[in-house]
Amino acid sequence: MTRCRVLNITFTPRPSAVPAPVPPYELILSLANHAPFVVNAGSSGNFLWPVNLDIGGPYLLSMYDSAGATGGTGPAFNVVADTNNTSAHCPVAGLQSSTLNFNVGGSQVQCGTVPITLSGGTPPYVVSLVAEDYPPKRASFAAGNIDWIIDIKAGINAYFTATDSIGNGAVSQFFNIGASANSTCLGVAQTLAPGSPALSTVYPGTGVASSTGTGTAGSTATSTAKSSSNLQVQISSKQLIMTALGSVVAFAMNA
Repeated sequence: MTRCRVLNITFTPRPSAVPAPVPPYELILSLANHAPFVVNAGSSGNFLWPVNLDIGGPYLLSMYDSAGATGGTGPAFNVVADTNNTSAHCPVAGLQSSTLNFNVGGSQVQCGTVPITLSGGTPPYVVSLVAEDYPPKRASFAAGNIDWIIDIKAGINAYFTATDSIGNGAVSQFFNIGASANSTCLGVAQTLAPGSPALSTVYPGTGVASSTGTGTAGSTATSTAKSSSNLQVQISSKQLIMTALGSVVAFAMNA
């Protein structure tokens, strides 16, 4: 994606979304070794965003409404130089370096267990698995250690992100979920049907972080990711086309 290219981003509520999306909306950018960056996208459902980002990547772009319901995450993208010299009118957004000590270890494979350690912040913490074409999964917990089972299929690019209660944040290294013969975790994380409060939970493995589980340091993780199983998110531009299940807002990007 070209730096300072203006994208027309639209947010269209799905009529069947339960609960209904609640503006204003926000975009969250994830980039390795930086704090998650929030872009306020207003309430109108249409937002013109100049891609005022540093050259490089990969970036992942997710969106949420004011109640925390998600419109999903788009494909990873890199930002390239503006050869038309229009960037003088587009100051760089200035993503901050990570402000938490955030370590993601273990086996980053399908259904693999990933130990996550956080320090240098003020609990409670919120950790998210932000994956291409998927609604982000979030878990909140009080202590600085948690085990996470990656209940997303192999081949998907992703980040782990973390924030604390006073706004510190961090993003892991970018990774591709590796292949594994273990598929027992896929489809196990609960997604409530329309008509019920929308909630996606972390895979409830034994002795690991889950919606009711216990982490490695006795921390209890509670999922806060919201989605609805019969809805879609779509992101499209000249470079990007994506469709994924599990979102409460239709999310379209057009150059």
